[in-house]
Amino acid sequence: MNESMNESMNESMSESMNESMNESMSESMNESMNESMSERMHERRINEDGRRTVDIRRRNYEEVRRTNELLKSNKQWKKWGNYHNKKGKKKFQVNNEKIK
Repeated sequence: MNESMNESMNESMSESMNESMNESMSESMNESMNESMSERMHERRINEDGRRTVDIRRRNYEEVRRTNELLKSNKQWKKWGNYHNKKGKKKFQVNNEKIK
């Protein structure tokens, strides 16, 4: 768990460092740096294949959990909306029956 958190922190730090360096350097330097970084990332994926897949699965799990929570909250609102709509319809039907 700690290793995956450290890796994600390192990746985010490296990305922020890359962005700041990209702003300061020229485009040709950026291209060469990006190529070398992508090569390093590729090597890391090959070397730590098992851990990489676990990290990716963990990330996917967290994304799925977040989306499920959002869907649940939407379902709650839909339930409340249906409840109020039904309540309104019942009142409306009662009023119609009284008019008849």
